Amino acid sequence: MDMKLGCFPSVISPRSSWPLHAAPSVPSMITPPSVPLSSHLSYGIASALIDHPGRCTLIRAAVVKAGWGVYSCRSTVRVPFSHRFRPAASLFSRERATPMEDQDVNRKALEETCLTLTNAGHGGPPVSIPIIGLGVYLMNNNTAFKAVSHALQLGYRHIDTAHLYGNERAVGDAIRASKIPREEIFITTKLWNSDHGYANTLQACDHSLKELGVDYVDLYLVHSPLSPPSIRLDTWRAMEMILKSGKARSIGVSNYGIHHLKELFSNCEIRPSINQVELHPFNVRKDIVDFCRKENIVLEAYSPLTRGARLNEPALKKIAKEHRKTTAQILIRWCVQKEFVTIPKSAKPARILENSQVFDFELSEAEMSQLDSLDEGWVVAWDPTKAQ
Repeated sequence: MDMKLGCFPSVISPRSSWPLHAAPSVPSMITPPSVPLSSHLSYGIASALIDHPGRCTLIRAAVVKAGWGVYSCRSTVRVPFSHRFRPAASLFSRERATPMEDQDVNRKALEETCLTLTNAGHGGPPVSIPIIGLGVYLMNNNTAFKAVSHALQLGYRHIDTAHLYGNERAVGDAIRASKIPREEIFITTKLWNSDHGYANTLQACDHSLKELGVDYVDLYLVHSPLSPPSIRLDTWRAMEMILKSGKARSIGVSNYGIHHLKELFSNCEIRPSINQVELHPFNVRKDIVDFCRKENIVLEAYSPLTRGARLNEPALKKIAKEHRKTTAQILIRWCVQKEFVTIPKSAKPARILENSQVFDFELSEAEMSQLDSLDEGWVVAWDPTKAQ
């Protein structure tokens, strides 16, 4: 089914959940209040053409009249889950909007542009995950505290940490210091390989919760499949128990290849909601992406900026120049338009801000295809997806 959302935003799912029963039937067209098209509405807060059949998700809409103030018109509808959003225009009116207005609208887009996580087999409600988060890979405690504090001030509402990183306590301290209500911040942490196994997994989750200083995390991930199959399956049984107990709102995996997922599907009660893997134009992982989408598993991109190694690629620089953006912003925007949750890491305040400013432009289909063509299966981090 095709559906065009007039001038509504392609906010993929509301940050605050709307009940499924409240969603009306899908209309062929939703007509918002009159808003001048010249105000340049954007992806994140913009129109979108949804043309990929599949499962339903929720969309919450808001009309932004850039340069003349913000008019909100919210709507929740059941629509086909899209693997391709095409934004209509750009969010900010560069001719009319002031820098302060730009910042306020960017903050709103950053807070509310979300994807929906569903653990098939679990009766709990779907969970909204902000599409852009801050990664804190191996930051020391002081650095992590400052980075998370600054990100939250800018409007980030998604922080990705892990037991391996050694900074869960600093992340929790920064969240509490922000005075932002806990339920408004999406926290991800991960189970490390040395804690695999049923009992170890339960203990490791409790330890992470204690370090973070919270009663639950929004997403708990198995960091990698690097254990024997029997241990992997015991680990997942414990993950299911963690979800049922309310210590995690959603559970998922990281670095899982197709064979790992198939193994899990054959032996689990509850399926993972997400698979976090290295994703960028130099490693598009089409096989894993296609498989996960077929199975309604959300993709999450780590190392989306290639750890800086490929930021000077000529093709990237050409597209960045066209949009007057940085190459890092082009890579993040590529992830957003692919509907990959993405967690760029930076400890520098200016870069944390820059990485969030990707809702005021769009990449054309030709540009997306050009970026896809850069794929060479190049890995900058590690690749457990191929492990047995």
